[in-house]
Amino acid sequence: MSIYEPERWAVRDMMHESILHNRLPDSVKSWGAAGANGLNIRLLTVWTAEALHRSTGITVQRSYRWIETFALLSCCLLLYGFLESYADWRFALGGLLYWGSILPLTYLAHSFHPWDKPSIALWLLALICTWHRRWWALAFVLLIGVVTKYDILVFPLLVLLGFRKTEPLTRTVPRTALLLTLTLSTFILLRWFAPGGFEPRPVFDLVKDNLKDMRGFLYSYPPLLALGLPALLAAIGYSSADQFAKGCVQLAGIIFLILFLQVYFVEFRTEVPLLLLLLPSSWFGLLRLSKAPQQLTS
Repeated sequence: MSIYEPERWAVRDMMHESILHNRLPDSVKSWGAAGANGLNIRLLTVWTAEALHRSTGITVQRSYRWIETFALLSCCLLLYGFLESYADWRFALGGLLYWGSILPLTYLAHSFHPWDKPSIALWLLALICTWHRRWWALAFVLLIGVVTKYDILVFPLLVLLGFRKTEPLTRTVPRTALLLTLTLSTFILLRWFAPGGFEPRPVFDLVKDNLKDMRGFLYSYPPLLALGLPALLAAIGYSSADQFAKGCVQLAGIIFLILFLQVYFVEFRTEVPLLLLLLPSSWFGLLRLSKAPQQLTS
């Protein structure tokens, strides 16, 4: 079973057309009723699929498969590139293999979220730009990222959290403010361009459902399966980590709280950015564990 099985294409076609034209079918009363609250401004992937369909003649379904395939390849290359430049090739290879092992969890509990893998690739690009201090490139990636999936709009906080002790605040604070202005203004512009897709989220009900899912799944809870080991390693390595890794963990904590209050947390596809942010501190956790046997025998 996958999100690409033929039985799901009727729903996927409906969502594609609805987002493309910002108009729901007459049979659907609201975006929330369609399970699509806030999806109408995730435009770039839908525009790309439609452009491929019109320019090449392939079906919209095949367009999305090509986008998914290219995005997955990009995620693998970018993940390895980021971890290899931050740590070393061994950790990069281990991170890539771990990403492959949990990848199936990102296809559970949804039918149409074609922007997830492109968004992950953009998160990785943003991490690479931030680590190498390519601020203009980061601004461009964030702009594209918000139009793809707007959860990246909080990413500029990493510039402050990750460099507040290694660079003067007179640089990091204005830089963070400018990047936040860019992402927030892009989000507001999208809301103006495609109005009507957002409805109040029942925060209390979402939290109750999330806690119920945690109790119901227990050890098979998808976020636990995917994030448990990286979170444990990140906790072990946090005290010895550099400021960038600590900033990544701090941003992950902020995003965790937002997601738990705003989305169905059982859908691990929404929490992949947490995994990416935990990996730098996980590297320090592995280093600390690898030194422990040597300290015991010395």
